Amino acid sequence: MVFFRKKKQVDLDELFKAKYKEINEIVASGQREMDLEIQISQFELAYHKYDELLELIDQGVDYDRQHFEMLKQDLKKQIDLLKGLNYED
Repeated sequence: MVFFRKKKQVDLDELFKAKYKEINEIVASGQREMDLEIQISQFELAYHKYDELLELIDQGVDYDRQHFEMLKQDLKKQIDLLKGLNYED
């Protein structure tokens, strides 16, 4: 007799919440960081992780895509500002 394992169904909503929490933790860590280069790299990591959220929205998670695109763009502006400060040093 062969037993088949039931495939686990991925809860996209829970996955979305976990990824969003991770992004917020990365951003908060970046805001506490004193080293400008490390702060920029943490913000860039969070910026790229927003793509994962947008991909989940495309897969059917019921969140406002435009809201998260705006958050991503705001983070990009902050990164660009910090890079400008970093190059002035």
